[in-house]
Amino acid sequence: MLVAASGSGGTLAAGDYLKQALGTRTGVVEALECPTLLYNGYGEHNIQGIGDKHVPLIHNVFNTDFVIGIPDAASDGLNLLFNTTGGQSYLTTEKQFDPTLINSLRHLGLSAIANILASIKLAKYPLSGAADAVSPSRPMAPNCIQQNSKNPQPIFRITLYRQRSG
Repeated sequence: MLVAASGSGGTLAAGDYLKQALGTRTGVVEALECPTLLYNGYGEHNIQGIGDKHVPLIHNVFNTDFVIGIPDAASDGLNLLFNTTGGQSYLTTEKQFDPTLINSLRHLGLSAIANILASIKLAKYPLSGAADAVSPSRPMAPNCIQQNSKNPQPIFRITLYRQRSG
């Protein structure tokens, strides 16, 4: 499985080769605030390094198996966790992570963090068919918890769609 953000499409082109040579599948990461592939939508987001409002000509959408929407608040939040003294202290003290690992997380950019989140999100679901798609269950507010809700819902709630056979 190759999971990569939709930028210029060059990295996703590697998915074409991997699919042909090894039979792997390709997951495209998209900012949920600009769901071009997910919903034919557009918008602005803060995941630097991810393209928006277009599908690059080099991106072979026919070889795309999954489109995974990631809210920019999720990548922004982890970026703060990885790059602030308080966040790093929390990860080493409260979560018992190795300080060397925590120090290396500061090298991740927002699109790399989005790729990691998308990989985790996709790994939670046993997917079998080539026509599977992963998308949000409903449009989400652009932050980690739904706004104006008496019962806040995590933003990572997703629905799996499978093409019906026959």
